[in-house]
Amino acid sequence: MPGTDETVAERIGAEVARAVAEGSATVGLGLEGAAGAFGLGFLPLASEEYALAVPAERFDLPAVRALRSWLASDMPRQAFTGLGGYNFSRTGSVAWVE
Repeated sequence: MPGTDETVAERIGAEVARAVAEGSATVGLGLEGAAGAFGLGFLPLASEEYALAVPAERFDLPAVRALRSWLASDMPRQAFTGLGGYNFSRTGSVAWVE
């Protein structure tokens, strides 16, 4: 996010990609975006799905509505597609858990 420090995963991913790009490592585990930034190939080993859990009684709070609206828009896709490795097919969908 703008104005925040990079995450540990981003920093480690970039360090691994840099090591491969510079030849001090042959291969490494990392993020597709980091590999792409260094012009490296990338072979996905796994995928993960993340969900945002919100208690039902807070679902209609203004801040949660604003976040839901943003997630359902094209903005997350536009902001993060260039990073590579992200699937937005279910972004913004709602699933109720009983």
